[in-house]
Amino acid sequence: MSRISTFIKGLRLPMYWASGGPVLLTASLALFRSAMLRPFLFLLGSAALLIFEVGVNIMAEIADSAEMVMITQEETWIPTGPFLVKYGGRTAERLAAYGAFTLAVAGLTGLYLAAVTGITVILLIGLSGLLLTYLYAFPPFELGLRGLGEPVAFFSFGPLPMFALYFLASGKLSILPVIISIPTALWVTAIRYAHHLPDTGMRRGQRYLRSHSLRVRYAGKVLTSLMAAAVFFTALLYFYVGIYVLLPAIAAGALSIFISGRIRRLPGDATSISRQTKYFLLLQFVSTVFLSVSLLIAHG
Repeated sequence: MSRISTFIKGLRLPMYWASGGPVLLTASLALFRSAMLRPFLFLLGSAALLIFEVGVNIMAEIADSAEMVMITQEETWIPTGPFLVKYGGRTAERLAAYGAFTLAVAGLTGLYLAAVTGITVILLIGLSGLLLTYLYAFPPFELGLRGLGEPVAFFSFGPLPMFALYFLASGKLSILPVIISIPTALWVTAIRYAHHLPDTGMRRGQRYLRSHSLRVRYAGKVLTSLMAAAVFFTALLYFYVGIYVLLPAIAAGALSIFISGRIRRLPGDATSISRQTKYFLLLQFVSTVFLSVSLLIAHG
């Protein structure tokens, strides 16, 4: 594998649908409500969100390398651990420069958007994203290590970006995008739980070994509950969007039953369960795309 393809693989491109999903869903919601009044600001905010995720992922690589996290799923396009540092031909120092640059670009874009819109909401949401990233990855909090990274994933890839992007698109503050974001945020939470199951709590001499053990033991129940909740909230949107939204709910429900069956048949080890992450990515993709299409159809 070439160094370029290795670098691309290390970026874990399929994971960027965690940001792409809310972007698509927000655009569809704005069109559904005839509120796509500022498309340029919306596109600029969407670009900043994706660039920010790149920077966060690179910084996570550096933290994983410092913590000597084991690398798993090297054969897939969503490896865990410091894959770029080990195989990407980039030193931790160079990766840190890449990460700092991308975060700076995202931050400056956010400042520009806050200045143009003349409202502090965008700035506050951007600062919230930085705070959540710090709490997730760095001491003394290290929520990701302690098995508490899922709430961060929920808010970072659901309510916060959709609330901000909808404001950029429409010029209006609304609770509706927060409600619409709940299903995709739950899918991302399931993705985070499954994908990081092998390494959560297994760093620095296994400081949080009990947390890791509990997460593996209850993985099937937690993931099944997250899927059921996501399907339930998708179905609830039927009352707002109409009959069209039943299709994503049915599709997500069928896939959830399939994945739950697979997890129950797996041996109870973290790596085997983590390899099912691709199915949760598929679930988020199918559910989000179908829901977005439903909004566009309802818009007429």
